[in-house]
Amino acid sequence: MSKIKSEEKLYDAIDKEYTWRLHEIDVLKGLLQKESGKPKMVAPLSKALIVLSYSHWEGFVKYSTEYFFEYMQHLNLKRKDMSEGFLASCIQHLNDNKKAADATADILNCLNDENFTFQYNFNVLTSAESNLQFDVLRKIAANIALDISSLETKKASLDEIVLGRRNDVAHGDRVYADKSYGVEVCSHVLSLMKEYKDLLQNHISMHGYKKQQL
Repeated sequence: MSKIKSEEKLYDAIDKEYTWRLHEIDVLKGLLQKESGKPKMVAPLSKALIVLSYSHWEGFVKYSTEYFFEYMQHLNLKRKDMSEGFLASCIQHLNDNKKAADATADILNCLNDENFTFQYNFNVLTSAESNLQFDVLRKIAANIALDISSLETKKASLDEIVLGRRNDVAHGDRVYADKSYGVEVCSHVLSLMKEYKDLLQNHISMHGYKKQQL
């Protein structure tokens, strides 16, 4: 993919990231529904749908947020032009993988220079920590000053159903996986992905990362 240097390319990158993942989930979900009359096929397909759905949830959040930071890197925003929330996050991450003295020097430079600009450590800022539960999602969203309070009602479904069942399957536990067992996870993931996508793109369109001009 070419470097993201405009909002249009950023929207397009996020849309494409969402679309190909949605397609793969739909294909496997359709196969499960097609084979639902064959008991020996249902459990493997249901378990596969759970693992695939979760992997696309984690991957979509990680890569769509990375695209955001790629665009931020291109914009090279000055400290004086950043929203308070985004600036606070960026200052917090100045000490990532640095010695204390170096981190302190960077923070002082930032505080003393309104034209200070940041470098973004994508791996740290978008890390799903191998387990994208709601608290991890909250950290990632905070890194871009994205308000995900509307997703709070989905915390239990993410942590208990999506992650709970994914972990059971991934760890090889003996579980009874009928069609609804996998489809329920799939439905929650699709809802989460769509809402995160909408929130992120709205955040971009509203320039939530920029200081609002009076």
